[in-house]
Amino acid sequence: MSNGAALLYVEDDRFLAKLVQHRLTGDGHRVVVAGTGIQALEMAAAQSFDLLLVDYHLPDMTGVEIIAALRAAGNQVPV
Repeated sequence: MSNGAALLYVEDDRFLAKLVQHRLTGDGHRVVVAGTGIQALEMAAAQSFDLLLVDYHLPDMTGVEIIAALRAAGNQVPV
């Protein structure tokens, strides 16, 4: 078990998502990737994360909309 953080990374570019996930996992963090805003909201509701990394431009909503929806639901995880 690692001492790293649990991260939700919201990114629709699969190459970039894999690259960042590989790097952060190699540093001991647990990284879950969501490719859309809807997936991110579902994952954030189902799991606990220490940090959210959110792309601004996604196919279904902006990063700002995702953060607003999370805050409205009471999720105060750092972004």
